[in-house]
Amino acid sequence: MTYEQIKKHREVIKWFCDNPDKGVWRKDHQTENWHFCRQPIFNCNDTYIQNDEKAELRKQVADGAVLQYYDNYKWKDVTHISVTFSECKLENLRVKPQFKVGDWVVEHQINNGKPFQVSEVDLIDYNNYTISGVTLWEPKEGELCVFWDADCTEYFIGKYVARALTPTFGDMSDCIGISRMYTKQDWEYVAPLEFTQTLKDK
Repeated sequence: MTYEQIKKHREVIKWFCDNPDKGVWRKDHQTENWHFCRQPIFNCNDTYIQNDEKAELRKQVADGAVLQYYDNYKWKDVTHISVTFSECKLENLRVKPQFKVGDWVVEHQINNGKPFQVSEVDLIDYNNYTISGVTLWEPKEGELCVFWDADCTEYFIGKYVARALTPTFGDMSDCIGISRMYTKQDWEYVAPLEFTQTLKDK
């Protein structure tokens, strides 16, 4: 191992020496993807993090997210990453939210875990004070969702599938109302089924 490797990855190398059975995570500098490694070589071009209970947070921070810690009833941005990771408990750390008004989010401790839209009041609360977990809503395979087109002229309800489908015959309009065929464009506009109430209120 070279001096450059040790200098760049010394924190992870030290952790791996103390926990050789746990492996580490490596971010390939060419593909930008994370891979689990049991026997890392600590390439200078790649990024490595410990495979501990904070690994998911570590990966997000390494990808550019801002880490926050909970102190005196408020979330604060972290300036010394390595010190904070070693001294703070997992429940007192989080990635800084990037919510905006109108986002669909899920908070399991309220609303029975159902998705709801972020309001102005929510935005202040989630970005600064709320310690419970709030995440952006993501549709699951087979979940009934509301879809709409780029011009916001057509709304329809259908099951979410994690891939784009193309019609095998005829024109797209021939399929509507029978078996909806989704286009790539449709995926840009999807919301939980509860969004239908929002449409009714307009």
